[in-house]
Amino acid sequence: NGSRVMSIEKSAENVTVSGNTFVNGGRGSWINQPQQLVLEGNVFVNNTTKNERNPHRGRRSLDTGDYEQSAEMYFTTYEPKGSYGNVLIRGNSFTTGSEASAAISFLPGGDTLQLQNNTFAGPVRRVWTAIGSTNVVFRNNLGLLIK
Repeated sequence: NGSRVMSIEKSAENVTVSGNTFVNGGRGSWINQPQQLVLEGNVFVNNTTKNERNPHRGRRSLDTGDYEQSAEMYFTTYEPKGSYGNVLIRGNSFTTGSEASAAISFLPGGDTLQLQNNTFAGPVRRVWTAIGSTNVVFRNNLGLLIK
């Protein structure tokens, strides 16, 4: 339906996503409070089309009236003081569209986050990691800009 290309919701455990191609989704990939997650060998291309400043594709916020913003992939929590962890993102390719807020966004609550051997391309090649995230390892990521 042009919304998220992938959602992993509410404390899913022991999940592996491998060998997929996700293209032209609307609001990125939403991953909500996972434990033991492996994302490996996937391709993500321009999955933030609802961020585009185009009335035929973009989505405006009901609160502000401005176009919404989302990352190609973003991690969240749903419980107050919730946490997520043991996340391995390895050997993937991320190509962002011009309106993405980030390639990957780790919102508060992350522990043991590994980003290894991925490729980043497109106009937005940064990964945002919330203050307080622990045991974060970024290694051998071609094209990555860390924010």
